[in-house]
Amino acid sequence: MTKHDFQRPDYRRPVYQANKADRLAIMDPNKPDNDVSGGSRNVSSIFDRFSRAHEEILFALRSVNRPSLLDWLLGGNYEIFSWQRDHLRNLCMQGWGGPVQDSR
Repeated sequence: MTKHDFQRPDYRRPVYQANKADRLAIMDPNKPDNDVSGGSRNVSSIFDRFSRAHEEILFALRSVNRPSLLDWLLGGNYEIFSWQRDHLRNLCMQGWGGPVQDSR
């Protein structure tokens, strides 16, 4: 074999490993026989949560008093932000946190 001959890498090894059946099999795009799924050990609980969310959405859609799905996606309780804004406003009005003087 000369130095210009190309040796094709052997990518026939499967990425899936039976001892890691509880994880995803994520193939490295630069080395297909390399499984880069080390951080997917909690994938079963994530899939379970998505499954429960799907069931809750289907149940809500069948409900007589169907809620808006946008409320679920975008809605939230923002009272803490209003409280914080009011608190910061009061501190500012009391003279706390005024303009910083340059000490140069």
